[in-house]
Amino acid sequence: MIIIIDNILTPYEIARYNAINRIINGNLEVWFCQRNKKEDRKSFPKIQFKYKEIKYFGFEAIVLLNNYKKQLERIVYCGWNSWVYLYAFWFCKRNGIRSTLWSGSTVFEGNFFRMISLPLVKYLVKNTDDYLAY
Repeated sequence: MIIIIDNILTPYEIARYNAINRIINGNLEVWFCQRNKKEDRKSFPKIQFKYKEIKYFGFEAIVLLNNYKKQLERIVYCGWNSWVYLYAFWFCKRNGIRSTLWSGSTVFEGNFFRMISLPLVKYLVKNTDDYLAY
């Protein structure tokens, strides 16, 4: 099983994850770390992949990852700016599970948070099994 940990469910992500799920024969589950309002979903396309909305500020992810550990082929985390993404990275390293960082940025991001987090981002990029950048 492949788990993708992302931020929030949106219509364009539904189309993307539906396509990925078809390609890998239903072997995908996506976890969203933020919840949408139910009324926002009325115009969403049909969801054709398994998904969870992580509760309790992501603490549920710790329990879920441990429960899924024997089934996991890969974890894809969509960023570095959430402790859930960082935990997923650490969990993969500790348990010998392949990991993918799916994120993007540029060298022109000159804000204070980027300056402080740059060593962490470099560490993740160097130590993740592979990455996707948009």
